[in-house]
Amino acid sequence: MVARKIEVLSNPCSPAVLILGTSRFFTTAAVEKMMTSGFNPTTVVPDAGTAIAAFQTEYPDIVLIPATAENGWYGHMRAMEYLRGLRFPGVLAILTETPSMKDLVAAIRTGANDYLVVGKYLDITEEVVRLYATRKQTLSTDWKPMNIQKMGLFRSIGLTPKQIQLLVAYAQDFPRLGELAARLGQSENRLRKSFSRIYEKLEPVFAVNSPSRLAQLLTLCAAQV
Repeated sequence: MVARKIEVLSNPCSPAVLILGTSRFFTTAAVEKMMTSGFNPTTVVPDAGTAIAAFQTEYPDIVLIPATAENGWYGHMRAMEYLRGLRFPGVLAILTETPSMKDLVAAIRTGANDYLVVGKYLDITEEVVRLYATRKQTLSTDWKPMNIQKMGLFRSIGLTPKQIQLLVAYAQDFPRLGELAARLGQSENRLRKSFSRIYEKLEPVFAVNSPSRLAQLLTLCAAQV
């Protein structure tokens, strides 16, 4: 089977978004909003072989990979490896309703630029716009996984901009709480409460509930693999 278009924009120069596999994540409203934002969404059948064949004729700016059982998660990992082997300069982003540390590790090691958790906090169109803007800024065929601040991952699980900024500060060298509090000009008690709120969001998703587990997650997300 060949790539199946959802809809084609009148502007052939609009950034192309390739969706690997049909997915309930992409409602008609989501696709229409994506198009209103200037993107041209398409979709392909969910097996890796057909996806790889589609890359011979479709050259997307962004590839969205819904990680669902019916779409063949590990088959899509092979498709990602194939693309990165070709030095594909576009953006690869995973979308999942069932996030785990194991799958996050697999996604980043295979070359994903982002790992988005589908739920009430995720606006797929906003993330597509951000991903494309970041790609234009880098313009590199060696584009690596995004750094902590740029990743949509943390926004998609409900962290606020201030909480993400705190993660960025912590990830610089993983200081003790007192040292970080001094750097930021905050009390240890206030900072401890801030981390507790972050753990409330991270623990159900990645079992992160301690400084050591948080350091492990942030090191993974910041890795240039």
